[in-house]
Amino acid sequence: MSKGNSLVIVLEGFYTIVFSAIIVAQNAEVESKKQEIEESFQEYSDMKGKIYEDLLNEFQHDVGRWNAVLSKEDLSIKFFMDENSPKVMFKPGMGRQTDYYNDLIQDFCPRYYSVINPMIDSSLITEIKVEGHTSSEWTGGGEDGDTYYLNLGLSQDRAKNVMESCLRSIEAGIGSEYIPFRKKMTASGVAFSKIILDSSGFENAGASRRVEFKIITSFDDNLKSIK
Repeated sequence: MSKGNSLVIVLEGFYTIVFSAIIVAQNAEVESKKQEIEESFQEYSDMKGKIYEDLLNEFQHDVGRWNAVLSKEDLSIKFFMDENSPKVMFKPGMGRQTDYYNDLIQDFCPRYYSVINPMIDSSLITEIKVEGHTSSEWTGGGEDGDTYYLNLGLSQDRAKNVMESCLRSIEAGIGSEYIPFRKKMTASGVAFSKIILDSSGFENAGASRRVEFKIITSFDDNLKSIK
């Protein structure tokens, strides 16, 4: 066997070893990332399950009379407008909540705080969001763009006013201790960008008009950082 052929064989063996080492390292990295994802998901799942159970225990006898729904999927509590009832949350086109709904919020929020606050320092809870929603309708009609912007302003006003009432009701009970909770609370209006559809695929205007309290977690951000 020539020296040239011997060198080729040696080099082939060397590169085989190198490539094998790279593959092993890549597989180890994949397994490490997989384990990180599983651990992150388990932590998120445990926390989410606990929050849901605590919210359910606290509010299961109230959501019906409040015309509200507690969702395990996104840890939200949705308050529907119920505009054909004396329990209306907002008068049509108005950003300030009715006395009925203001009293409801002052009952709800200190109890909501008591459930969430023990976990508020967790890095998994990044935001407590008050979200205002409208239907795609607007009294007086108008162009679609105008209707959207009018509803956007209305939904933002409603979310802001509800959040303010909520925080003031908590502050009245415990003073400055509520500040870590307040720092994670935000208010936003989304107009009719997230309408609710009926079984036929058409907008359910009554259900679309609502206010949601949502717990936002860092789980999705954690997944992005692992990838």
